[in-house]
Amino acid sequence: MKMLNALSSVPLKKLLGVMPTGSPTILEMAVLLLQRSEQALDTSRTIDIPLLRPVTRILSTLGLLQGGAWLFMRPALFFVLYSCIAQIIIFWCKNNGILSQGEASNAQYAAFLFVALITAFELPSQYVSDKVHSKIIRRVKTEFTSECDIGPDEAKHILDTLKELHERASARVRTAQWIITFAWASLLFVWAQYSSMAQKNLSPNDFARFLSDSISNAVAFAAITLLCAWVTFGYKRAIERIFLTARVVMREVQISSNGPDSGKNPEGHDPYQK
Repeated sequence: MKMLNALSSVPLKKLLGVMPTGSPTILEMAVLLLQRSEQALDTSRTIDIPLLRPVTRILSTLGLLQGGAWLFMRPALFFVLYSCIAQIIIFWCKNNGILSQGEASNAQYAAFLFVALITAFELPSQYVSDKVHSKIIRRVKTEFTSECDIGPDEAKHILDTLKELHERASARVRTAQWIITFAWASLLFVWAQYSSMAQKNLSPNDFARFLSDSISNAVAFAAITLLCAWVTFGYKRAIERIFLTARVVMREVQISSNGPDSGKNPEGHDPYQK
């Protein structure tokens, strides 16, 4: 195993922190593969200037979060879209005398259930790939293999290392989920205690004013925590996309490393070539 053009590889030097003098470790190659996957999935990164990298890193994070959050919210957005279409059709039928008031109400309930079913139980082929297209896979594979020369054994070890790194990345998501849960539990506990004390010590008018202020603060806190939860789940989906890309690329590398005919079917046609 050797590194091609290691001395002139800026990303690798940045990864190692020093000028590379020997072969990189399996961990370093796995992290390099994740970096290439992040760059391929990041649609907001258009320039790579060293002095602007702190800014582009923030933009890249926002770009990956945006993609993950869109994939997370995709079923809900389709539910809203299909529901609006169904309501427009039902409203048109009712105004034109096709449906009575009672029939329109029943149709609304049926449409709600139908839309909920088709969005909640979408075909797996529509969402399991997380929009990781073949163009992205080919780009990451080309960039990674131009910097690393690996065989089937190294590819297997990199896949094992990616599993460990995925667990490390998922731990941060679980921590954020626990923080959000703890914040909600603490809020409910404190609010219940204050409400109980206020009910005993305040007049009815003051207690009503206290409840009004508490509800407005609770709504604001709920909005903030829901936004944090949305970002957390979007970050989780972005992580899944990055690691899915890296794993698929490594399996493609394994196929290419096994021999010149490893990726062909019995007729001799390459199924990955268009």
